[in-house]
Amino acid sequence: MNKNYYWIDLLRFFAAFIVLLNHSRGVFWCEYDDMQGNGKLFFYSITRMGHEAVLIFFVLSGYLVGGAAIKRIGIGTFDLKSYSINRSVRILLPLFSAILLYLITAHILNEEVNYWTCLGNLLSLQGILVPSLVGPFWSLSYEVWFYFLMGAVALLLSKRNVWTLFSLVLVLSVFAFLKPIYLLVWLIGAFAYVCQPQQRNGFLFYTSILMMMLMVLCYQFGRDSHGIGNLSFSFNIGLIELVFSLFGAIFIQQIVLMRPEHKWSNCLNYLGIKLAVFSYTLYLVHQTICLFIFKYFNMSQFDSLSWNNLLLYSLILIIVLFISWCIYCLFEKHTALVKKAINRWLLK
Repeated sequence: MNKNYYWIDLLRFFAAFIVLLNHSRGVFWCEYDDMQGNGKLFFYSITRMGHEAVLIFFVLSGYLVGGAAIKRIGIGTFDLKSYSINRSVRILLPLFSAILLYLITAHILNEEVNYWTCLGNLLSLQGILVPSLVGPFWSLSYEVWFYFLMGAVALLLSKRNVWTLFSLVLVLSVFAFLKPIYLLVWLIGAFAYVCQPQQRNGFLFYTSILMMMLMVLCYQFGRDSHGIGNLSFSFNIGLIELVFSLFGAIFIQQIVLMRPEHKWSNCLNYLGIKLAVFSYTLYLVHQTICLFIFKYFNMSQFDSLSWNNLLLYSLILIIVLFISWCIYCLFEKHTALVKKAINRWLLK
């Protein structure tokens, strides 16, 4: 991560942790209406924002990958080979570790495995030809096809012929199976990078926070809920997602301009850098780990917010984070090394 992108790393980890809270709550805790005791509204409210966190991931990806690619295309320095290698290794190494973990846990739990589904997920065809192997994998196919689309656009601009046009149309046709609105979310992030302001704007910063909070409320009340009393209101979910993403992009534009100037802010930003290194692996493997713990130890869902339950849940979260970090050390940590090895092999 570029050292000048202040707070981006912390935001990445925070988004991954919110997704962890969302999915782990669904595994280890009963539904809202079955929960006993006080404080359940607050607990369920903060642990059901996983989708909003995924939208932030899409915006961040558009900002860091799509925006940089658009800028390079514009000045003629885009290298398709380098782009393809970087994106492929970045995606496939952690994804391979997540699928391997799924296969190992399925074997231990004596669960049936569909190897075609595993292969389809490895090729990012979930939601297109195969179902998602694990819940969080659904968003990964979007991520990969965003990258394909950017590569196809760059190829068409460099070699304008029928084959490059066909490749672009082929990639675009994939979004007939996926939701095109998430492509718009990614593009919002990309153009936020291209239109990055050079000076902070306090009004935009605080407005973006308020609007994101408002859109979170609208989204939570606008979708069918089995978590909080079957709440449902008539909102256009797609519009809410776009507005949330737009102000999320504005928020990102502002925080990267906020240079840490105090000891505590430098420490916090540094902590974000350290935590973010395994955020992608955490995102991919956390649900598999949670489900394995729940099934292997034959647990029952918590039905009250007692101190004992909260302490046990906190311990489980720490275990999930630790295992995710260990998997990162075995696989994703070596991303740069694998990229160098592939580049050396191609240059022979």
